[in-house]
Amino acid sequence: MKQYIIKRILSAIPLLLIISFVCFVFINLIPSDPAEVALRVRQIPVITEEMIQEVQAELGLDKPFLVRYVNWLLDCLRGDFGNSYVIPAAL
Repeated sequence: MKQYIIKRILSAIPLLLIISFVCFVFINLIPSDPAEVALRVRQIPVITEEMIQEVQAELGLDKPFLVRYVNWLLDCLRGDFGNSYVIPAAL
């Protein structure tokens, strides 16, 4: 029985990785630029290309796709799901 449970848990790991990769791909297919959205949430009146590039570097959006996926996956495993731009940080 113990071997069966271990085998099922180990067989679930690849499935979870595939599901997380598909979710990450869908998140990145959203047509809006996350850096621009972050700047708009901060209520900056004039958004320049330099500001967008700065926020992209701050958020890690300037890195290659697979590097961002690995960083996102490691952050999720640590319980770090990022900053919320909807709910205020100080509650």
